[in-house]
Formats: sequence, C-alpha cells, structure tokens
Amino acid sequence: MHITFITPTYNRAHTLERVYSSLSSQSCKDFDWLIIDDGSTDRTSDVVETFQREADFEITYVKKHNEGKSRSLNLGYSLCKGDLTVVFDSDDWCSEKTVELFYGFVKKIPSDELNRYSGVSVLKAYKSGAVVGDEYPEQMDSYVERSNLKVKGDKWDLIRKDVAQEYPFPVFGDERYIAPSSMLLMIGRKYKTKFINEVLGVIEYMDDGISRNNIKHRAGSPLGCCYTYDLIFDVSDNFTAKLRARTNFFRFYFRQRFFTRYKVIDLLACPLGFVMYIVDNVKLLRIGGYNWLGKV
Repeated sequence: MHITFITPTYNRAHTLERVYSSLSSQSCKDFDWLIIDDGSTDRTSDVVETFQREADFEITYVKKHNEGKSRSLNLGYSLCKGDLTVVFDSDDWCSEKTVELFYGFVKKIPSDELNRYSGVSVLKAYKSGAVVGDEYPEQMDSYVERSNLKVKGDKWDLIRKDVAQEYPFPVFGDERYIAPSSMLLMIGRKYKTKFINEVLGVIEYMDDGISRNNIKHRAGSPLGCCYTYDLIFDVSDNFTAKLRARTNFFRFYFRQRFFTRYKVIDLLACPLGFVMYIVDNVKLLRIGGYNWLGKV
C-alpha cells in the first residue's frame, strides 16, 4: 500500500506550509505528495520548489490553467502514484499519525473483502477541537447510507486510486464546481466504505474559499448542481428526501435547461425550487454576485 496526498490549490502560497509541515511531521513516511496548481498567480511555484529541496518525501508539482477544483482532482487521480489517495486541501492540517492510522484502518478490512470497499472515511475538526458536523452512526457502510442518514459536515476520505479513476468528477462545459458528494454517491452505489469516528484532519474555512462562498460557486454551476441532486434523488430512500432533492434540482434548473422525467414529484418540487431560487438571488445580491436569470 502507498498513499498519494493530492492537494489542488489556487493562490494558496501563504497556507501550503500547513500541509507541508503536517506531512513532514508524519510518523510513517510511506506516502508522496502531488500538488495540482490550478493556475495560481502568486508565489506558489517558488514555495513548492523550496519544499521539494527540503522534504524527505517525494513531492510532485503540476501546474495547469485555471479550471476549478474538480478538474484538478480528476487530473490528480490520473497522475497519482499510490494505490490509495487522500485529498489534502491547501489550507488544512493533520495529525502526525495520520498516515500510520490510515494504514491501520485499511488493514482492519478483511483481506477477502478489500475489493468491495472504496476505502476509509474519518472525521475533521476545527482548530478549537470541535468535530466538524456529525460523528458517524454505528453500522453504516456506504456513502449512499451516509447521505440517507443525513450525516452533516466535512469529512476526510481515503479512496482507492482505481475507484477514484472509475468514478471521476463529472464536468459540464465551462462550469467550475461540482459538489464532492457527486463522486462519493457514485462510489457508494457500488462500494462499501469503512467509517471511523476518529479526528485526523483539522480544517479552517478561508474567507475566499469554496465552503464560505458555496452559494456563489453553486449558482455558477447549475448543470453540476442538477446532476448532483439527480443522484441524491436516485439514492434517497424516502419520499421526503426525494422531494427535497427534486426541490433543489429545480432551484438550479431555473439557471439552465434540463429535461426531467419524474413528472408528479416535479410538479410538487417546482414551486418550492423557484422560492429557493429567489432566496439565492437575494443572497447573491448581498455579496455582489447577483444575476437574476443566468449563471454567476
């Protein structure tokens, strides 16, 4: 087994030191670090060059033109050297035993069942130590089940490279965002995942990051959002969840044109989605990203 940490980054020269310091302090050095620079205009390349001179582990740096995080990750999955992959965001930290513990968690999966598992998912915490979102309930074994149980908050996922390559992020024209759950739900329809209630990652939401500006990114990528909510609709196990997914589908449907085949639920969801579409535009107006009919 070998882990490749993939860091998609854009103008994060000032925070990459966090990732580098975390990886440098690992108790197990059986990993490499792949940095996908999504067209940064700051000193990212100079900072990474310094890391490469100093590090006692392999660092690969790839720079591309700016296309968004999902395309950067798809490229990363195609280039990574390890048979296991972990996305390490450019403004996060991790425990010094992260690599050691990830390997230990994988080894707990019976060898004759490994091909049925995508990997392992653990918790993240804020700098204060509080867990991000919910802890995992017992006896949960897939991302589909995680969605149906409404487990909230960012988590940290170790995924087999071949599985990540089997289910890359969908891309739609010039759209630059799609929810991470789109990939995980596709994986969850075929593979199990081992969920561990242990904090390994530490997260800080930056003011200009995707999480803090989620509505602006989603409003600018309606096709990706509709695709994700279509997936959620397909895997949801009750009428209320399906109605919620369809409502959100129409929330972004109004920003483009999609043919839909679920007529009864659509009739119920359409007006609710329109209300949420209006609410989104009010929020966009407040943050300066307002566009009444089209994409941001």
